[in-house]
Amino acid sequence: MRYTFFVACMSSFATVLITVLLFIGRDASAGLKSTSDVAVDEGDREASGSLGSTRASSSTSDYIGCYISTDGDGRYVWCEALDGNDFGWCDTTDSDFASVVGAIGSASHLRFEWNSSNDCTYIQVSNYSIHRPMTS
Repeated sequence: MRYTFFVACMSSFATVLITVLLFIGRDASAGLKSTSDVAVDEGDREASGSLGSTRASSSTSDYIGCYISTDGDGRYVWCEALDGNDFGWCDTTDSDFASVVGAIGSASHLRFEWNSSNDCTYIQVSNYSIHRPMTS
């Protein structure tokens, strides 16, 4: 009877111990994560990708990004992306697009589209915790 009680207690203790060990360190890796390397579709004239995931990829040539400049008369936006041999770019002076590009951060996901004249027709920036931030 004592032996059965001891085995039952040890079994319960082992179950609790295993459960605790499985959950130790969960906070360090908690949270939804997404990997989205750059992808360029020249035919559909669109490019997208996470800045951090693209930076962390094994490729030494892929990239995606936009910049804003001004000459005092207005803002100029240029977006470009390279995915292997596929390259896409667009530019615009539209102030709404410039505002969107201004929201890009190190953990942003960027998507842009262009027409046959390489005018930007769509720019989307998403800033969520699921996107991997850029690191050196």
